Amino acid sequence: MNRVSVVVAVRDGRPFLLRCLQSVLAQLSPGDQLLVGDDGSRDGTPELLSALSGRLHWVRKERAQGKAATLNTLLPLAEGEIIFELDTDDWLDPGALDHYRAALASLPGEVACVTGDRVYHYWGEGSTEYRWGQPDLERYQFLLGKQVPGPRVYRRSALIEVGGWPSDYPSNGRLYEDYALLLRLLDGYKLAYQPGFFYHVGVRRQGTTHRHRRCWGAISRYLANCALVRWGDQLRMMRETGGRRRLRPVRPETGPAFSLWRTDGSYVLPSLAYQTYTGWELATKAPDRPGLVRLDLSGELWLEPDALERLAQTLPPVGAFRAARIPVRWLEAGRKRALTDLGCFWERRVRGGGARGLVTLPLPPVATRIIDRRRPPGRRWPGQG
Repeated sequence: MNRVSVVVAVRDGRPFLLRCLQSVLAQLSPGDQLLVGDDGSRDGTPELLSALSGRLHWVRKERAQGKAATLNTLLPLAEGEIIFELDTDDWLDPGALDHYRAALASLPGEVACVTGDRVYHYWGEGSTEYRWGQPDLERYQFLLGKQVPGPRVYRRSALIEVGGWPSDYPSNGRLYEDYALLLRLLDGYKLAYQPGFFYHVGVRRQGTTHRHRRCWGAISRYLANCALVRWGDQLRMMRETGGRRRLRPVRPETGPAFSLWRTDGSYVLPSLAYQTYTGWELATKAPDRPGLVRLDLSGELWLEPDALERLAQTLPPVGAFRAARIPVRWLEAGRKRALTDLGCFWERRVRGGGARGLVTLPLPPVATRIIDRRRPPGRRWPGQG
C-alpha cells in the first residue's frame, strides 16, 4: 500500500488548525505521516503543535517566508509516495486518504496530481456550497479555468522533479503557489480527476485568498503566459473580458519599433517574452537610431501580454510627440502582506524623440509594478498629493 504524507503550512491559524489536524490523525494508516510547517506564527500555534508532537512532526520558521517556502521545507521530510496538501482552514471526511490513495495508485505514472470535488462552508453566513471538479483537465482547459482545482494529491517523485512549490514569480510563493505548481507539472505530466466530496473548505473574509483576491488576475496571467512560453506556443493569455479568459495568437509587427532598456529584473524579462507584439528589441542604453520608441522598464515591473500591441495602436506617429504618459498599476509588497492593490496608478513615460511635447494615452493600465510597503525617505506614494 502506498504511504501518504499530509503536509500543512500554517501561519496564525490556531482557531482552525485543531479541526484540520484531527480530521487527518483520525484516518492515518501505518506508515502515513502528518507534517506541519509553522511559518512564524505568533498566536499560540507552536504551543498547540507541541501538545500534539507525539502524533505528528512539525517544524517552525522564526521568520515568515511564505507558504511555498514552508511546504518546500516539509517536502524532504516526506517519506510517503503520495503528498496530500491540506490548508489550515480545511478538513477531511473519514476515508479521504484511502480514497485518493487508491485513485492515484491506479493511474499511470504520467499523472502527477489527482483533484476532486469540494464542499465550501462560508463562515459568518452559515451557507454551504457543493462544487464539482472538472474531469481530467488538459493544458489549455486548465489555463482557461477561473479556479485552482482541489483537493491536490501529488506524486512525490513529480514534485521533486519540478523542484517543489515555485517561488520565482511576483508574489514570491506567498500567493497562488498551488496554481504555479500545477502549471509546472503540466510541462511534462497530466492531471486527473477523482469524484467524491471528501474535502471541506472553510471560507472567511480574513483569509489570505479573500484579502488578496484582486491580485489573482494579474499574477495568474503572468504565470499562465510564462507557461505558454515554456510550452513553445504562439498564444498569450489576455485580460478577462465579460468574466471569460481568452488566448490570442502572437501577431507580427504592425507598428512602431520599441527599444526597451533597463530590463534587469526577474519579472520584466518573462513578461517581455509573452508579448503578442513582436516589434521590440532590448537595449542597455538610450536608442541612437531614428524611428525607435524608448520604453523605460525596471525589475519590479511586468507588462500585460498585449501592452506593446496596445501602445503601438495608440501612440501618435514617431516624431510627433516628445513623451507619452501611460498608467501603471501598483501592488504593495511586504513581510506581513503578500500583495495588496493600492488602487492608484503611476504614470510611466514612453519617449518618441519628437518635439511636440507631452501627450497622455487614453489606456487602461498596461503594466503592474511591485513596491515595498515602507515609504522611501523624502518620497510620497502615488495618490498622496
